[in-house]
Amino acid sequence: MEGTFDILNTTIKENYYMACIWPTAEPTKTGEAEIILNQVGKVMYAQEVMLTYLGMKNFMTQIYGHQAWTGTMHNRFRGVMSKADVCYKAGRPTKTYVFEAQSLDEVIDLKERIRQIYGIDKHSIHISDNAKETYDMIQLLYNKNSVDFLNYAHPYRYRTVYTHIKRLKKLLQEKNLEKKRFILGMDAMIEVCGLRKAKFLDGITDYPSNSLEEADININMKHSAQAYGMTLSELLYDAKNFFYFEEMKFMTPQCVLEAKPTALNEKTKHMLERFVKHTQSGAKPYPEYRIKLRKIRANCITKAKKLI
Repeated sequence: MEGTFDILNTTIKENYYMACIWPTAEPTKTGEAEIILNQVGKVMYAQEVMLTYLGMKNFMTQIYGHQAWTGTMHNRFRGVMSKADVCYKAGRPTKTYVFEAQSLDEVIDLKERIRQIYGIDKHSIHISDNAKETYDMIQLLYNKNSVDFLNYAHPYRYRTVYTHIKRLKKLLQEKNLEKKRFILGMDAMIEVCGLRKAKFLDGITDYPSNSLEEADININMKHSAQAYGMTLSELLYDAKNFFYFEEMKFMTPQCVLEAKPTALNEKTKHMLERFVKHTQSGAKPYPEYRIKLRKIRANCITKAKKLI
């Protein structure tokens, strides 16, 4: 089951689901959980993903962000922190599985059975509800660039790109345009990494230049990849050149550094180099003692609620 999952060329069928067993779940019981998964349907792929505490927060914001308890962009989805506190365990991976099931009811039953194995209520496992959620989770966890982004970025530090992405996705849906044929550029990438505020939503597409005409949105979409020293196909469809966030592709910092080194001012170049170096070092972006204090606080709150 381990290996390479080809995100771009794999068809996610309607009966495909993705399960994430969180790091806090007792590893010795994983075998029992896997037996139940295989009883429900064929496990197509499995992989362990190492998320930092920040990575866990960013990932949870993406998969739970539509729920009221997570908070909003205005408070940087602060509600997610309490969920991350009880699901994160330093040094342990998130175990992921893409599997088949005949119905959502079967998946819900499966989830409850696995929760009973671990005995930590809802803090042991998350499973997607439909094919779209499955694909969104795959984009975030089975693309190395996306994992690096989750682990080290602060995507909610600013609001310009986040706001424009919501409008862009709505526009693409209205015009029946495919998201995979767009990649957001350097300015947008720098903001979602949490490095500085973007002036507008920039990017590249292989759609004709009139595809977004008359759109009431601040987007600068070019139709050539020459400035990056590669073809449109390479930029848009080679997974080494992008990461996923909010269902959209973004050029990676490394891609921009390698393709446009002479076009970057020193401040921007240093900013991107430092971010790339940080992701490659494996350094923890969140102090360990703060994580431990938050987990102690979360455990105390959980125990107090049971006494009430």
